[in-house]
Amino acid sequence: MELYGFGFNGHAQFDVGEAINRDTQNQLAAIPICILRSASIEVVWTSWCDAVVKNRENRYPANETTTLHYVGQGVTESQALYLRQNETLVTRYFGNSLSEGLNGIIKICPPTVTFFHQDEDAVELGTVLRHEHDILNISITNGGHVILLMEGSQSQNDPKSTNNTILSFTSLQDAELWLRNPQFSSSPPVQAIPPCKQLVSNATTTTALTISGQVYTWTLDPRFPQCLGRPSSPDDAPSDTPNPIPYLSETRIVKIASGGYMSAAVSEEGELFLWGQACPGTEGEIKALRRTDVNDDGESGDEAGDEFVQCVSIAIDGQEARITDVAIGSGHLLVAVEVEQSGRAMGTVFSAGLNESGQLGLGVTSKFVDDFTEVSRLRGKKMISMSAAGWSSWVVVGYEEVVS
Repeated sequence: MELYGFGFNGHAQFDVGEAINRDTQNQLAAIPICILRSASIEVVWTSWCDAVVKNRENRYPANETTTLHYVGQGVTESQALYLRQNETLVTRYFGNSLSEGLNGIIKICPPTVTFFHQDEDAVELGTVLRHEHDILNISITNGGHVILLMEGSQSQNDPKSTNNTILSFTSLQDAELWLRNPQFSSSPPVQAIPPCKQLVSNATTTTALTISGQVYTWTLDPRFPQCLGRPSSPDDAPSDTPNPIPYLSETRIVKIASGGYMSAAVSEEGELFLWGQACPGTEGEIKALRRTDVNDDGESGDEAGDEFVQCVSIAIDGQEARITDVAIGSGHLLVAVEVEQSGRAMGTVFSAGLNESGQLGLGVTSKFVDDFTEVSRLRGKKMISMSAAGWSSWVVVGYEEVVS
């Protein structure tokens, strides 16, 4: 596999191990640059100031030796060492992608949450301090609101079904305080949600993907209603309570992404759905976010979306493509697509949005690109995974070319 990085590199987020191309030492990489080659590569955390990458040199599990790379300036040297020493025990990495970067990890055996502080070593906290169920994930909005996803109890409507539990905090400090001091901190709001397999946040909103393929959204900051992707009302579907997106209710979603003031979902059928708005204070808006045909009742006459969610089509050489992955940074999107050509799959990446740092992989001739444009450097690659955070992008591809 190969790992490509492009965009802002001011904190050396792309300097992974013995990188193939040391041009990444520059603060900007305006086109995709290969920064790592290995039999297996997994990007497990990214932010505007750091990244965590795991790779394995041997192709077969019997010879497996995994190396963890922490790159960037979000944690101390001792905390980076702690990450490497506990690599096999970590289930989740969490933090604020536009602020401090990596804030901590969730471990197994025994279940613990480890918080990183800039002025001290890692602090381990047992999840059993405050709740009988394990913490599954922690997601933090760029505004600092914290969501804890925990194992839940039986559903009242279906005793055989087990919901997850959502706990909301106004800051990471409050969440840590709640774990540390069960007798002296106030109880946070507790809400139920169907079992989740993915939890992501952007500047204001948290989005969850359930194991059944449904998408739920909620926010503690109601100033940007488009970011919810759904209507809200205090009595029916409050903005601060997890509720499903109606437009996606009949569609099975397999992947979600969120960043800046946008969110996206990829369906089992290879469709791309997008909702949100441009980042406040920035010039330009992605064409796919524009609602051009909405009547006085707020209903869209376009069958490819409603007043919140837009269904986006992307074509390769005039042929409609199947969407396979999506990633969102602070105002930019990456979309992995493929089409059948001559009986084989041809893959590539399209990007749109903010581009001051070259985060779209298109060079820096335009600071904003409003329509999805192909990243030609990645044409013909087999896309494995993508990540985006802040003004940076990461793409993992297979060694083999897949038709160009």
